[in-house]
Amino acid sequence: LERAVEAQHVALRGDHHDRPAAPAALDWRIQLARFLGPIAFASTFYAAAATVLRDQIARFRLRFAKDHVVVAGLGDKGSRIATSFAAAGRRVVAIEPDPANPHRATVARRGVTVLTGEATDPEVLREAGLPRASDLVVMADDATNAEIVAVARRLERDPAQPALRASVHLVDPQISRLLRTRELSAGTASVRTDFFNVFQRGARLWLADNDPFAERTDGRPPHVVVLGVGVLGEAVAVAVAQRWAEVAGSDAPPLRLTLVDPDASARFRSLRLRHPRWLRRPRRHRVEA
Repeated sequence: LERAVEAQHVALRGDHHDRPAAPAALDWRIQLARFLGPIAFASTFYAAAATVLRDQIARFRLRFAKDHVVVAGLGDKGSRIATSFAAAGRRVVAIEPDPANPHRATVARRGVTVLTGEATDPEVLREAGLPRASDLVVMADDATNAEIVAVARRLERDPAQPALRASVHLVDPQISRLLRTRELSAGTASVRTDFFNVFQRGARLWLADNDPFAERTDGRPPHVVVLGVGVLGEAVAVAVAQRWAEVAGSDAPPLRLTLVDPDASARFRSLRLRHPRWLRRPRRHRVEA
């Protein structure tokens, strides 16, 4: 019992002697943290202040900008277009409503000025200097694109500037035809509008580089397979049908077009409704789901 009491006393005495050493061992770390903390805070603060100042200067310079390019919408396609213009030496102003869009930082590093706001707001378009810009590229969804063009037409154009070239991306062919008709009937001298579809142009480029209707030696009729009937897949299917209608004679065998998609039948019915000229003739176009 005496030995147990003595051992406990020694242990307690050891703890007593060891405790003062812990603060000494941690003292240099605390001092280092006290020294580095304000430096880290100051660095972050000045970096944020520099970013804000740079944005403010860029916005101020927009008041005097002219002959620049305004890109509305920084999706995958919009950001690439903005980067391409910047790489070509053009001054580019992008309008993006989502402040968390990751493409904002990417294009900003290429020298593109990015404004946060809706391109359907005339004040945002004025802040981007649209009345003095040479080009407007609209890359949002179809409905928003149509609205942006309508707002751009109502803005008062700088009389010293030539007509604004507005390039509008549209996916739905019906909306495209409607706006083209309206453009012809109500076109203005201050805005010249061109409607385009990157998916259709991509499909035509593919056909130009890979002719599926080249002369065959096995005597079999052409067979085109489209894997995945998304927006690009639909554009390829329609482009193939158009091309076959151009090259096929009256005695040509029917084109065999295979769509591979989880919902191929429904997608083909939708294609036939939107492109009846090319996809409504079952004698010429056979589709396998």
